[in-house]
Amino acid sequence: MTQQEFEIRSQQCRPVMYRIAYAILADREEAADAVQDALLKLWCSRSVLDTVDSLPFISISLCAMRLWI
Repeated sequence: MTQQEFEIRSQQCRPVMYRIAYAILADREEAADAVQDALLKLWCSRSVLDTVDSLPFISISLCAMRLWI
């Protein structure tokens, strides 16, 4: 996945990621941090993202996991 492809896909997911993170964390700054952390983890794993069609689901899962980390 190229940087441009990642940016496009992550921008599509970001609003949903934020809404779900905020619903779980009930804190705007924590939700924004959770989204940023999730996107950073996804960027670091971008070599395997080419084979994954469910980037939004993975992104949301990473945000939800922040509760337990």
